[in-house]
Amino acid sequence: MQVIFHVATLMPNKENDRQRSDKKRHIGNDYVMVLYNDSSESCDRETFRGEFHHAFVIIEPWKLGNNLVTLEGKAEVMELFRHSEPQVVPDSSLSLYVRQLALHANIACNIVLQKTKGPDLFVNNWHGRLRHINLIRQRLLDARAKGESTDPPAATEDFTRYL
Repeated sequence: MQVIFHVATLMPNKENDRQRSDKKRHIGNDYVMVLYNDSSESCDRETFRGEFHHAFVIIEPWKLGNNLVTLEGKAEVMELFRHSEPQVVPDSSLSLYVRQLALHANIACNIVLQKTKGPDLFVNNWHGRLRHINLIRQRLLDARAKGESTDPPAATEDFTRYL
């Protein structure tokens, strides 16, 4: 599993991008947003607009080295979580807990989104990658059968028999 965190404060600012649209383009495409709220005000999810934001992991520092971690999101995503009550997590465990919660929220988002696309069951990354490899292989074989391919045989040879 690959995880990419878009940290707005660490992303470079471009001189000619006054609205910071380049940053927003990347952050706006994330299904799960991790927010660190160190203000005394409550965090309003509507502040972070985006078509793809389906879940929010909100971290609020507490006293004595503890943090309050809350998972919020769209109703269809939250239905997949049995326990979504806020949790008090010590600083020593915070990073691991938040990463795991964000991964689970991302999987839940993918399940919900895939259900809206069709009746297929949820496909994990490995299975999805295998589907794409088989699709590419089939396209190459079809092109070879039609005589469209001008690539040398090594480029379209079935390498799986060598495994």
